[in-house]
Amino acid sequence: MSEHRVTRDGVEIAYWVYGEGPPLVLLIGLGVAASAWGPLPMVLSQGGYKVVAIDNRDAGMSSSAPGPYGIPDMAVDVVAVLDDAGIKRTDLLGLSMGGEIAQQFAIDNPDRVNRLMLVSTLPGGDGRVVAKPDYLERLFAAKDTAASIAIQTAPGFAEEHPGLIESLAERWQEENTDPSRFARQWDAIVNFDDWDSLSSITCPTLILHGGLDEFVPLGNAHNLASRIPDSKVVVIEGVGHLIGLERPFEFVEAITSFFLLDKEN
Repeated sequence: MSEHRVTRDGVEIAYWVYGEGPPLVLLIGLGVAASAWGPLPMVLSQGGYKVVAIDNRDAGMSSSAPGPYGIPDMAVDVVAVLDDAGIKRTDLLGLSMGGEIAQQFAIDNPDRVNRLMLVSTLPGGDGRVVAKPDYLERLFAAKDTAASIAIQTAPGFAEEHPGLIESLAERWQEENTDPSRFARQWDAIVNFDDWDSLSSITCPTLILHGGLDEFVPLGNAHNLASRIPDSKVVVIEGVGHLIGLERPFEFVEAITSFFLLDKEN
């Protein structure tokens, strides 16, 4: 694993490269660093991928942005990373907010994406299905990071796996995004609107979603599929928003089954 930095418009973007092989870029979600992937980048690299995991601007080791920005700006950050890493084309996986960045990247750079995997994510604009107000109230009123993570998982998961929740919470707290950084990312999500452009995504796309996701309701997956021509929805039943945490083996299987290594990059 090697650590890298690239600067675009005064913002330093940190990223990590694992292994050698066909590239697979991982885009993480709201308010967390790429380290939130846990062992996934290493596991995938051991399976033959060159994995690139990016800290989004305003998170992790990447620098704070000087002012407001949008998801399109974050997609250009990905372009800067690929150029710095010498990658012309890649497979791309985006989780939650990272899925919005991945959509925008595929819309703006169709010649640089082989395949696209959108996990627990949503479209912008008129295609967005928002979480219920009472759920958001519970989420943002959570007393600590562990409680916030628990609310994002399926009912009963946190009670059955308290140690797993606590260990993840400790890791997230070490790289806590301060309120101003979090707020800028949140505003980018709220203002994102790619609904009218989704049909321009021509690469094969897998849309993976938890059947019990209350943060990003399942309807978002079907709305994405209705607009992206070469797409397929796979629902993992009994799972909330954090598929990689709740069903890690199924998550890795879904990734490796879709991003087959016989593809030239």
